[in-house]
Amino acid sequence: MSTKSIVLWTEKDDRLLADTVKSKIILGESQGQAFKEAGYKLNRTAAACAFRWSSVVKLKFNKEIEKAKQQKNEKKVKTHYNQNNFTRIEREDISKETEQLKVKHILSAFSELNNELNLKDINRVMRENEALFQENRQLKKEILAVSVIIDRLRLSLNIDAHNDIELPEVN
Repeated sequence: MSTKSIVLWTEKDDRLLADTVKSKIILGESQGQAFKEAGYKLNRTAAACAFRWSSVVKLKFNKEIEKAKQQKNEKKVKTHYNQNNFTRIEREDISKETEQLKVKHILSAFSELNNELNLKDINRVMRENEALFQENRQLKKEILAVSVIIDRLRLSLNIDAHNDIELPEVN
């Protein structure tokens, strides 16, 4: 029987999910992409993020989400005329708030990365790796020694290694 660990959602997790979805809305990308990105950041599945979104986060951050939708719709389109009177359409740059969201996500990612990869942890993992390597080497030597002993025993008893041996029953 396998046991699944249940990791509860924190306020920080909800905020990251909401910020990710908001930024995708403003950029005109899908919520599915937002759930995948948030899932990666939170070490959860996209489905878990989607469920959390629809059951809790969407309601909790409703005003912010509506504002993000308005920002998407308010992206202005400018029309310019070149010398030949052909129309060229350009989108305005993404709003400052969207840029701030991106910077916020980048800083958050670096902060998490810094927390995960501190020097002490790296050194500890390297020491553990070296210890496991040495243990593996020792176990291989022991397996080889046992194999040699078994081969010598077979030779002394005149037993072919490829034939099945019937062992006497032990009472």
